[in-house]
Amino acid sequence: MEFVSLGSIIYDILNIIRGAEITDDEPITEKQVEAWVHQYRALLIKRDIDKGKYINPDYVQNIDSISLEYDSTRQLYRTSSDIPETIDFNRQSGITYVGDVYGNRIQLMSETRIPYQKHTRYTQDDTVAFLRGHRVYLSNSHGLSTVSIRGIFQVPPDAAILAGETYTYDSYYPIPINMVTTLKQEILKNELNIEYQVPNDEINNSDHEIEDVLQQRQE
Repeated sequence: MEFVSLGSIIYDILNIIRGAEITDDEPITEKQVEAWVHQYRALLIKRDIDKGKYINPDYVQNIDSISLEYDSTRQLYRTSSDIPETIDFNRQSGITYVGDVYGNRIQLMSETRIPYQKHTRYTQDDTVAFLRGHRVYLSNSHGLSTVSIRGIFQVPPDAAILAGETYTYDSYYPIPINMVTTLKQEILKNELNIEYQVPNDEINNSDHEIEDVLQQRQE
């Protein structure tokens, strides 16, 4: 599996911008390009999932062993830290999994269903979870002290940091390799008015040599 890093995407885009000789009073920084990468990754993923496509595992990040704290106001346990913003879809949450330390899945449901859970015949004592604000709450926590969460997050470094990882531009970026070209095309076209194409490999050689084609639109 080919490794995609945030830095490789950012530097590719910056090199294309330099090659197009765009002049601007304010130079385009790595941080600006990074913000675009997160934004357009979220847009492309949401577009695919809302069309009914399956969730690609390359989108998903794990946040293991988030500690729980007691919320005396609601008399429920909740995550002690805010969960980073997820990419939310038309028919499903951006959180794809909540589980305990033993690997057992905890059902994630809407908060409005929680009051009815205690009246169900066979599952009234099950641990269930719901999202309120940026915290995950547990009903019937049964003494759990931590939970694990998987999700598709808007800003991947935020999720990595909460998971205790040291995130750099060389770290893995959760996007499938076949989406990277489209990501770059969208950023360059919509943010910088640059057309970016990857020509077909007409020679069909084993090296798959690729040459960037840049055309700055004339307004």
